[in-house]
Amino acid sequence: MATRTMAVCVMEPPSFCGSGLRATTSAGRSLNDAYANAEIGFHGEAVSTTRILCKAGEESFSLAARDGKVCLVRTDRDDDTQHWIKDMKYSIRVKDEEGYPAMALVNKASGEALKHSLGQSHPVLLTRYNPDTLDESVLWTESRDVGEGYRCIRMVNNIYLNFDALHGDKDHGGVREGTTLILWEWTEGDNQRWKIVAW
Repeated sequence: MATRTMAVCVMEPPSFCGSGLRATTSAGRSLNDAYANAEIGFHGEAVSTTRILCKAGEESFSLAARDGKVCLVRTDRDDDTQHWIKDMKYSIRVKDEEGYPAMALVNKASGEALKHSLGQSHPVLLTRYNPDTLDESVLWTESRDVGEGYRCIRMVNNIYLNFDALHGDKDHGGVREGTTLILWEWTEGDNQRWKIVAW
């Protein structure tokens, strides 16, 4: 496999990690707790959740965080594990090498963010989300439109690794309940085309 140069543009220095500061609501609860309960966002705004769907599964399947894993499941609006907050806090400061803005994707039920996998063919991970720390490993970008409003979702620091519904293409039987989300290089399959849409 050819070696590719990866670039991330950070417009200003990030805040120091481990400052010990903990943001709270006016009621004294942590923002992480309030966020998981969908009262307010990390930045004090009203939360609106999205769903993440793959062209290979169309409307029938949505991305979920289940038992510490990221997978596609039958779409159910009442299932909070299928609700995601698209946090654009670092979108002005951090871009990928094509200039697309960074985002974090945080699960409403768990408060965990999608985290880069260990490399190609490995499952996308979940990790506790701290909105006050710039952590490149939880930042993603959406590509240009790759047809019918679908886009690639890829690592901010390596746009050559994309969301991929493992064996979700027609040749492997398509998306099914529990299909794992991995990262893979672009192969133009429907299992690599994604939409982030409002519920």
